[in-house]
Amino acid sequence: MNAGTKGGLPRALALLALVVVAGCGGAAGGLRPAGPPQPGELRVVSFNVARDFGLNRGALTQTLVGTPRALLAHPELAGAHVVALQEVCSRGGRAPVSRWLWRLGRRRWRARFDRNDPERPGACGEGQLWATTLPVQQSDAQLLPRVRTASRVAQRVDLTWADRPVRVWHVHLNGKARRGDPAAARLRQLRPVLDAARAFRRRHPRGVAVVLGDLNTRSADEPAVRALRGVLRSAVPPGHATHVLGWPLDWIWVRGASVRRWAVVPVKGSDHHAVVATLQLAPADEP
Repeated sequence: MNAGTKGGLPRALALLALVVVAGCGGAAGGLRPAGPPQPGELRVVSFNVARDFGLNRGALTQTLVGTPRALLAHPELAGAHVVALQEVCSRGGRAPVSRWLWRLGRRRWRARFDRNDPERPGACGEGQLWATTLPVQQSDAQLLPRVRTASRVAQRVDLTWADRPVRVWHVHLNGKARRGDPAAARLRQLRPVLDAARAFRRRHPRGVAVVLGDLNTRSADEPAVRALRGVLRSAVPPGHATHVLGWPLDWIWVRGASVRRWAVVPVKGSDHHAVVATLQLAPADEP
């Protein structure tokens, strides 16, 4: 586990527990009822925990930390194999990481935290965190092109699922640009991930590529979304808002696996909704 997770992981996982409180009634789709994934399926979750709601301190945090197994108890999230969180603070956590991982249902979790901008950590050392129950082959983080005055990172983790290689890129693109078109700036920031996903599919035709996170896209027709459609397939159909203002900010993109079920789950305590996809291996000869 990356040493940077020590402060951010407990708080971030506590925040995601709020999904259980407000998840009922979320938009959903798929071929079967919600519930734990079946054998041969892979469930991934992306959620922006929205750090500015004061949940990193005080009695409310203690209440959430004292809720064992609530994190993934919601039927749409139960049994998740990969959880990706954005806007995670790496300072101010109160519960030991080992206790929180134990509370996730006694499953063995591996995790990594990376700051958005290592050179400018900000007030709380904000960054991105992924956690998984799958075997991890390797992981790293790549600095993306700078937009405005701050950088962002693309986390990459290589996993093994059903004897096939899985590569996950976890991103949180910048929502604004100091000059010019913000949508064009987001595409520029995303290009290294698109190039890497293409290269991975060329080297591993049977592999599974996943790009997920908060893309800060204001519409489903932004340049970044159109570019992603040329490489991967969206797990959530266009037109589904993942933010309280109706924007499609949060995405899960996949290639090499089919989507058995998807869901957008409203969350109290964050202006974002959790995005969930349950995947099944595609035939080995899928292009």
